[in-house]
Amino acid sequence: MDPPTFTAHNIELSDGTQTLPGAPLIGAEPTSVSYLRTLRLLCPPPARVADLGCLEGGYAVALARAGYDVLAIEGQEGNYATCRWVADRVALPNLSFVLDDVRNLRRHGTFDAVLCAGLLYHLDQPVAFLRLLGEVTRTLLLLTTHYATEGGRERDVYPLSAELVEHEGRLGRWFDEPPSAWSAVGNPRSFWLERRHLLQAVIEAGFPLVFEQFDVLGDVVANRDDEERLISCFVGVKPGAVP
Repeated sequence: MDPPTFTAHNIELSDGTQTLPGAPLIGAEPTSVSYLRTLRLLCPPPARVADLGCLEGGYAVALARAGYDVLAIEGQEGNYATCRWVADRVALPNLSFVLDDVRNLRRHGTFDAVLCAGLLYHLDQPVAFLRLLGEVTRTLLLLTTHYATEGGRERDVYPLSAELVEHEGRLGRWFDEPPSAWSAVGNPRSFWLERRHLLQAVIEAGFPLVFEQFDVLGDVVANRDDEERLISCFVGVKPGAVP
């Protein structure tokens, strides 16, 4: 079987080869290091972790290699086939990939922690999905997502609706999903929550401790993704998880 074409995740396989040679190894990227730093603090291995919308499986592999029991869910069949190819070549018994819509997460049980990276802004009912995460997550939510703003400066970068509108009782902007391997599954448009409404939705989903994590940027001075691309990593923590 010919190897699939990778677009984002450079994973080192068991034989030492890489899936995207020339790119940084995903397990050593600041984002992966940041996620693991927080997980080890609040949910030491072998905690059970869900990786939602895992794309090519790179974060899931990094978490499994760190000792976590990982279930990675992908809704795009092509991406899932890539993940299965990776799974066969890393041979980690604590790593499982499933083909499913993440909105069916409840059928896969409960988790100590959930990684929701690059997914929430592809959903048309993000508030309901955050409530679902609160129901199935015992301790920790790692949420990396785009968001809308009151002033609309995100519209300089992304083709979102002009006006802030109310949806699911929260303000935000609509985004038409282009068909691609990175797009939504089952909804032609998605809803980007305005930042404050996003944070309140996380709190009301059952994560009363909410922080923004900046070490995902690596060089915080040089990397302006949080300001220019309006994407941030938020950490939601359940009551009782912190002494």
